Amino acid sequence: MEKRKKILVVDNDELILEFMNDIFSKQGYEVVTAKDGLSALNTLKSYTPDFIFVDLIMPHIDGQRLCKVIRG
Repeated sequence: MEKRKKILVVDNDELILEFMNDIFSKQGYEVVTAKDGLSALNTLKSYTPDFIFVDLIMPHIDGQRLCKVIRG
């Protein structure tokens, strides 16, 4: 049995999170969502996704800074 790919979706818009979750779940991906950059960093302590989709404009930590922190 093939392991499902994991996706983390980070966005402060609840509708976008639901939309992305619905689309990727139907395609067989395991999806976890985070409402902002701080939540995403907390999630990444215990969850290692194969892909991350990040909104650029968010409160607390914007998407660009979040990407820099993840890469670092």
